[in-house]
Amino acid sequence: MATVLSIAPLPPSSGPIHPINPPTPPTSNTPIFKFTTAMASRPTTPTSIHSTPDTPPASPSDDTSSIESNDSSVTLPSEPPSPSYILFPPTNHELIRRERANIYAISAGTLAQAYHEIQTQPLPPAADLFPWLHGLNPRNAGQLCFFSAQSPGARVPPINLGYRTLTIVHVPAPFGCYRPGRLVGAINYSEILGRSLREGHFADMDPIKGICLRNFQIQTAKMAMLSDIVVYSPRGGQNKDVLDVAEKIAHAQRLVRMKYSTNQHEIPQYNTFVVNGT
Repeated sequence: MATVLSIAPLPPSSGPIHPINPPTPPTSNTPIFKFTTAMASRPTTPTSIHSTPDTPPASPSDDTSSIESNDSSVTLPSEPPSPSYILFPPTNHELIRRERANIYAISAGTLAQAYHEIQTQPLPPAADLFPWLHGLNPRNAGQLCFFSAQSPGARVPPINLGYRTLTIVHVPAPFGCYRPGRLVGAINYSEILGRSLREGHFADMDPIKGICLRNFQIQTAKMAMLSDIVVYSPRGGQNKDVLDVAEKIAHAQRLVRMKYSTNQHEIPQYNTFVVNGT
């Protein structure tokens, strides 16, 4: 309901309000205000503001057909990606026999190609890694209850998925030597191996107490168990430090395979590589 306000007219004045002559108004050809077309066409009455247009809005132009044709040209692959991978099988590369495990030598160019292939492959389904990737220590009852993962099978590394990723391990130069930068994404071997390097096993990073949904700080070490691992040194070559670290990592991979596999022919075999040169 609209409300109309009325104002009583003022009584006529006996004389001019302004004692001086007012300025000459501009001619009709000189506009005082300049409104754009869009502003001039805006509704000014309440009825026109709330009224519904008689005609529906115009349909999209035919230009959208070109967008649809472009989208239709992008098709998803109907088949899974090819399992070919430059680091697998490892027999394509030079074998280095060590006392506790075998490792393989690759060039820097091979490492670059492997890194590119890993970056372009699809990620595994989240359900295959959850909640294992977030930490399930058998002594942490609160965490197991939080994820409903009391069964022993939930704590087994999903090494039978067929998923293969890549972990690059940096072996720093000795103290006092020139220390150049490290590759992007490379980690220190102490981040994935247990404190006792003599034994050569992956570190158990699952928290013993406390409830945490993510635990991002432990996921690097856990994903190393699903990875081919490349060890390199900024000094280049197969020096003793690099070979020793690579042997311990390869031995840790072997222990995981022996502990969690019932049929080694049905699971991917992860391997350890060292980089020749710089």
